[in-house]
Amino acid sequence: MRKSLVEKESVLLQFDPLVHKTLARMGIRSSHLFYEDYAQELRLKMLELYQKFDGNPVDTERYQFVAYASKGLYWYLLDILKKERPTVSLSAIDFETVLNASTHQAPYQSQVNLLAFMTSMQKHLTLEEQGLFWLLNDSSFTLKDIAQIYDISIPAIHKRKVKLQEKLSSLKNILKF
Repeated sequence: MRKSLVEKESVLLQFDPLVHKTLARMGIRSSHLFYEDYAQELRLKMLELYQKFDGNPVDTERYQFVAYASKGLYWYLLDILKKERPTVSLSAIDFETVLNASTHQAPYQSQVNLLAFMTSMQKHLTLEEQGLFWLLNDSSFTLKDIAQIYDISIPAIHKRKVKLQEKLSSLKNILKF
């Protein structure tokens, strides 16, 4: 049975809260950098699930569709997040962007110190550790988000964070302004 455009729009309007609930369930807040991208991916997946659903989710089988779509959206988002494991390297980062990202303009010496720290950090950390360092310092990611990205537990993230601190402790004097 082919479903009309009007029916699809109706489903998107009625079940859009399910998209946001799925994002919240995965710990992705509206302030997340890719929140709208994930929401759009989930809306498209919901339409796909709607097409596959044998019944009328708008009226008689609403609860069945919500249960079906909830699971489908959750697993789809989980697959997306697993594919997006960080592969950040410092060589790919525009240092000027990082230096100018703060709300106030840092003095010249502070910028030089930060650049020196980042260059030294690149020598002390593996690519995976560098990616973790950037995620830990990005306020849009929670520890839960990072744990899901790396597919490990939150205590394991804490252990890795401590190891990073130990590895970078010799560089802390570089950052003194």
